[in-house]
Amino acid sequence: MTIRNELTAQWEQRLQSWRDSGLNQKDWCDQHNVKQPQFWYWKKKLTTAPDSGSSLHESTDTPAFVAVALAPEVSTSLTVALPSRLIVSGIDQYNLLLAGQLIEALR
Repeated sequence: MTIRNELTAQWEQRLQSWRDSGLNQKDWCDQHNVKQPQFWYWKKKLTTAPDSGSSLHESTDTPAFVAVALAPEVSTSLTVALPSRLIVSGIDQYNLLLAGQLIEALR
């Protein structure tokens, strides 16, 4: 095996390790002491066939989308207690103007 073939095989293993890790490219590179420009070069070189847009490693078994879990929504609403003991709650960035007009009318 030539040095070039060994290097190519080494980078194919590295790219597979990155894919299996679930990490983004920067974090994987940081953890494996790999320079990002070098990673990007080899990723592009090994995933795009010369003179075509097709991937050398395309697989119909690999899903095109990955399931994503959204973080729970953080409540950022405001509640105002007026001197008349009336409480206006649920004020947020979307209804701030309306809430201000309501509070002014209730004063």
